[in-house]
Formats: sequence, structure tokens, C-alpha cells
Amino acid sequence: SFPHCCVKESGPKRWCGSAAMAGTMAASSPPAHSMPQASMSGQQSLSPNATGRNLVPEDKVQSTLDKLLRMMQHRHTQDAFERHGMLAQRVAGLATSEGGFALAHLPVLSDILGILVGRIQQASGDADDSGQAQAYSSDALQSLMQAMQLPFIIRTSSEQLRSFPVLTSVMSTVAACLSVGPLELRTAAARLLRVFSESGSELGAYHLQVLENSMLAEPLVQGLALALSVKPPAPPLGDSAELSLMQTSESTVTVDNGVSRHDFAQPEAELTTGIVALLSTVSSSHEVCAALVYDEQVGLLQNGSLTESLSILLKSHPRDPLVPDLVHLIWNIVELVPDSCPALAQESVLNGFSALFEAHCRIGFASRAKEVRNDLVLVLSLILRGAGPENAADAFLQSGLAETLYNVATASETMMPAELVKPFVQTNSQDDLDMKRSIIALLCELCINEDAFRWLVFEKGSFIP
Repeated sequence: SFPHCCVKESGPKRWCGSAAMAGTMAASSPPAHSMPQASMSGQQSLSPNATGRNLVPEDKVQSTLDKLLRMMQHRHTQDAFERHGMLAQRVAGLATSEGGFALAHLPVLSDILGILVGRIQQASGDADDSGQAQAYSSDALQSLMQAMQLPFIIRTSSEQLRSFPVLTSVMSTVAACLSVGPLELRTAAARLLRVFSESGSELGAYHLQVLENSMLAEPLVQGLALALSVKPPAPPLGDSAELSLMQTSESTVTVDNGVSRHDFAQPEAELTTGIVALLSTVSSSHEVCAALVYDEQVGLLQNGSLTESLSILLKSHPRDPLVPDLVHLIWNIVELVPDSCPALAQESVLNGFSALFEAHCRIGFASRAKEVRNDLVLVLSLILRGAGPENAADAFLQSGLAETLYNVATASETMMPAELVKPFVQTNSQDDLDMKRSIIALLCELCINEDAFRWLVFEKGSFIP
């Protein structure tokens, strides 16, 4: 008598209707030819839903990432390093063909990167390791990092905000590769971080916030120290004004107008330049500069590796592309954290400033080189003011920097021949006049110290007619 009744069977309960109802349902069902068809070749495949209809596009990148993570975590396949590397290359290829990884892929991708970096760190500290795990993990990381250079795909409006923590974790993991593994891996990590930091204006501020919260100060400084450790020491400045080429066992030395430089292999140059550019970018944050100064491992106040690295980099050739970023980095540190000035007023660091300033005076013909030269003088003024003339004057005098600055600023008034002052370099242009004005102001502030005052008045004499 009831139109519907519950029929109890051995299986789960189901509702059975009358024949009329069944006919109505059959009539309302769509015809067979109106069902969604399978995707054509070359189109993204569709995954079946609960009703058997293909409605949701299948994310091949996500499914392959999940498969790779399961393989790396399973106890039977966690040591299949070669298979992991092959599958990671497949993931990178799929992501590249799709235009990059999506932000939705980051949680699984972060776990995979963490496992690979952990293997390399473990292999580096294990003397008995055969190197197989490190080799395959390094190749896998390089493939994934190359695909990660493409912009991340944003699928929803709020996904960018929700992905901030995991994106910060990913960049921290990538930065850890700067100080472990082979040179190719460290260069790939620096390249990825640099591409991420040089995004367009729309995402530039967001990416900068990610990098500032990724705790990059220590890994960047450690990676820079490791990159500089493979370089031979720079030779002293020569006296020859001719361009000559001398072959050495480790690198090529070029003497250009009395300025010597080392031409290192491209990977080392790209790694060092990339790390300095990254430090220059993230140093606009006060928190990052504070870490560079106060960190117990690499801080300037702890006489860490950053102090030695700056001393080496300041002796670079003035035409080296890292020089503008280096000067900008030091300027940010001095301006945002004045407590760093005493550490930068050491004689070893000022020797580097003196060498770089002399090199710019000798071959600094371009307007961009003159701007960097003037920035050097302003940075030195900030260091002197922050450290105090009473404490920094001795280092300025003993390093020869004060005498170099005096000779450049007073050459036209004293009519004395100065090796660093050339008519075609030092002119009456605005840049040269600004440099001279800044140097004279620095010397006046330096004379607050009694020893510096005696040196300037009694040994150098007055240049005022």
C-alpha cells in the first residue's frame, strides 16, 4: 500500500520505488549520447567522480609528486635513489610543460625537498658513504629547482596568502643547499633564489616578505664563505698601465691599468655574484641586517665569516658585476644597524675599501663606476661616524686609506703629481665634485682625532692657497 518500501537484503539498505516511479526516473535520465565524452588526445585527462562521470581534470603533477613522496618514505623503496631521481626529473618535466608548479603543490614539494637536502647533508658528514645517495639527490634537486624558476601558478584568490608559510619553508630549504653538495647544486640554488627575488612589481613585495621570513642570513653567509674559499688570493695591485695576460695554474690573471683581477670559472662567478645580489636584496630588512651583525655564527660583531668575506670581496675588480650590490649591502648594514661600524672599521676591511677605491680611480671611466666610487666614500663616512673618529682614526691611517683619500681630494690644489688622479678620469663634472666634497668632509671629521689632525697638518700641510 506504500509507494516506497525498504527492502532488507544481505547488502546495504536501498530504496526501491514502484514501476511508475522507475519509468519516470528512466525518462528523466539523459540519453547516452549526451554523456561527457572522454578527452581527446593531447588534452588533459579527466578523473572520474563518485558517479563514474569524468568531470574533474586530473592534476598529473600532483599525482606524480604524491607517488614520489610515497616512494621516498616507504620502507621498501626509500633506498631506491636512482628511481627517485628519475621520477623527480619526470615531475620537473611535467611542471615545466604546465608552465610551472602551482602553489597547491608546495606542501608535498616541501617534504620532498627536505628529504633530498637531508640526504645530501647526511652523506656529506658520513665518510663511509659511497656517494650514490648524494649524487642522485643532487640531480633530483637540480631538476626540481630548474622547474621552480618558473612563476608559481595561483589558482584561487586566497591561495597566495594561505601558502605563505609553506613557501617560506621551501625557500629556507633551498637556501640550505648553498653550503652543501657539489658546486652545480649550490649554483642552482643561488640561481633559483635570485630569480625569485627579482620578480615583477606585482609580486616583488610578496616575494621579498617571503625571503625576509625565510631566515636566509646564516645560510647565505655560509654559502658565500664556501664559494670564496675555492678562490686563490688576489695578487697585489701592479704598477703597469698596459693590459697583459698571465696564465696561472688555477685561474687567469688580467692586469688592466695597474688593477689585477682573477677571471674564475663561470660557475664560481655566478654563485658568488648571485649570493651577493641576494644579500643586497634582503638587507633592506632591519631583521636581516640585525642577523648579519649579531648572529653568533656569522655576525660581524662576532668576527664571523662575513667579515672575512667582505674583506675579500672588496678587493674585486671594479668592473665585476657584484661590486654595486656589495656596496649597497654594506650601506644597508651600516645605515640600519650602526653597531656594525666598529667591526667594519678594522684595518683588514679598510684595506679592501682602499683597494677598491684606488681601482675605481684608475679605471673608473663610466658614469656608473663614478657613482659606485662616490657611494664608497659615503659608506666610509658612515662607518667613521658610527665607529667614532677617536676609535677608527688609527685604522684609517694604518691602512693607507686616509692618505689615498687626501691625495685624490687635493691633487688640483697642491699641484703635486698623483698617480690616482688622471685628467680624463678626474674632471670638473658633478660626480667628481661631489666625490671631492665628500672626501674633504670625511677628512675634517677624521681630524677630531689628535693623531689624525697632526698627520694632516704637519705631514701633509695645508692645500688652501
